[in-house]
Amino acid sequence: MAHLKEKIRQLCKRNECEKLARVRLSFFRGNGGLYDEAGSLQYIIECWLLNESVNKLNENGLVIDIFPDARKSCDIFSNLKSANFLLYVMAAIFAKENKLNDCLVLNTHGNIADSTIANIFLIKNGIVTTPALSEGCINGVMRKYLLGKLQITNYQVHEAIVTINDLETADEIFLTNSIKNIRWVKQFRDKQYSCEKIKKINSETRVTFASSCGSKLAHTMRGEFMEQQPVMAFTAVYLKNKHGYVGFVEELPGANTQGATLEEARDNLREAVTLVLEANRELAEQSLAGQVVTREPFEVTDS
Repeated sequence: MAHLKEKIRQLCKRNECEKLARVRLSFFRGNGGLYDEAGSLQYIIECWLLNESVNKLNENGLVIDIFPDARKSCDIFSNLKSANFLLYVMAAIFAKENKLNDCLVLNTHGNIADSTIANIFLIKNGIVTTPALSEGCINGVMRKYLLGKLQITNYQVHEAIVTINDLETADEIFLTNSIKNIRWVKQFRDKQYSCEKIKKINSETRVTFASSCGSKLAHTMRGEFMEQQPVMAFTAVYLKNKHGYVGFVEELPGANTQGATLEEARDNLREAVTLVLEANRELAEQSLAGQVVTREPFEVTDS
């Protein structure tokens, strides 16, 4: 992980986009063949300079519709962002040909999955709803960030089935991705939307990339969210041996690591805790697939 972070920093510096950049990290197996040996992992890092406008809520609302020609399956691969997905490509072409800003994709059940480049959120009667992962949507970075951030800003959030009728009866709609953050939707077919609550959400949950990336470019939005949450103290234990140090967290089974020096063991343990918490969250999401859930803040204080 530290190696990748340093490579990303070096490339952004070389491309003169350290302050505000789009970074794409692609992984592939072997040399790109279908039957290459497993375990031969390779990657490509790409980065581009971003315009400052990505840090602002769009003034002109988006106009969207449904892509009618194909549907997305709901399976174990549906939540992954792939470098090759024909359905999104064709939906984007359909949007352009029909003078739309974006196009929504339905799943095989006829419900909303996501758009060609974003996750979708609806607001109705003050409740924020987004399609559950079981509906086949991409498990986007901004989606994950926003779900967590909305919890700690006291919004009621549901991950559920979203239908076309839900779009037509919603008060407000917005799209999210990790490049343009939040973009409000002005129109779906004949339905017009306001953006009053969206402006409030954008203000309360906004991530300013210029400040969050800068010298800490490698921080993901998920990491940014975790840093901003109330800190709960754990107890780290380090055992010295002939190879260096072994570290673990008393209160968190599975969070353990090692390092040649105490400082290295500390850094590795912080990363191990992050990975364990993220893995636990992913397991929880999988176990809740297909169910209507409510997420809310939950804090624990010492007695």
